[in-house]
Amino acid sequence: MNHFETIRDLLDVLIASEEVHVLALESAPGLGKSSTVEGALEQLGARFRSVGSYSTSLHLFNTLSTAKKGEVLILDDCAGLFGNDVAMAILKGATWASAGNGGARKVRWGSTTSLKATDEFEFVGKLVLIANHIPRGEDTRAFLQRSLYFNLSLSNGELAELLIEAAESEQHFDDVKLARKVAAFLVKSMDKFNAREINIRTLRKGYEIARFKPTRWKELLSSILPAATPEDLVRSLAVSKLSVVAQAREFIRVTRMSERSFYNYRKAVLGANGRNEPSLRH
Repeated sequence: MNHFETIRDLLDVLIASEEVHVLALESAPGLGKSSTVEGALEQLGARFRSVGSYSTSLHLFNTLSTAKKGEVLILDDCAGLFGNDVAMAILKGATWASAGNGGARKVRWGSTTSLKATDEFEFVGKLVLIANHIPRGEDTRAFLQRSLYFNLSLSNGELAELLIEAAESEQHFDDVKLARKVAAFLVKSMDKFNAREINIRTLRKGYEIARFKPTRWKELLSSILPAATPEDLVRSLAVSKLSVVAQAREFIRVTRMSERSFYNYRKAVLGANGRNEPSLRH
């Protein structure tokens, strides 16, 4: 998958750079962000540590204080940090060199709490922040501008490739043949269900259902998948490699709605980018 190469190359830059000290990775859940990052770091021979998710700024402060020089710390499911002013101040201190500190990345804790590991430390490691969604605000935008930031957004075709590839894993599936059947069903069902809710976790759940209910697993799996809305289909088509005219044709084929409906939904979902598009009629 191309996204593995992209993430690996960005991590390579992160490790080597003396200017950039954080990679922020955002994508829908269940696409294997964490395993991709860890696999890429292993391939690069990097020293890294996955330190989970953090709900409090003090926990974050204490954890960062333990980093060794050049070590990569992976913070998973960390969307909550971006809405916390204290956490953002800690992340800035850890990743932005300050002229006032002689170019060092100093992090300070002003509170008198006895739970802090230290009053101040120099962060000498690197950070990888992984989130399903990064809330946007002026503070966050400024932070992302100084970071390596990658939004992993897959087209339906790329998602299909990911599912088919994942189904071949003997590490995760004892019965690879059955996993292939489930993956093929999910790929075929993307038009019917919300593709944004189909991912590797869905494949694993479908596999478990198929193992224990071999005669009606398709029916049961379908019952737990949310139906696709026209808006979902427009979003999915928008990140595909299809032209807008081809997207309209596909929308009409799947929904049985009109061309006008497609452009109305496109305008509602994409805003100005959905206006003044070519028509199927010439």
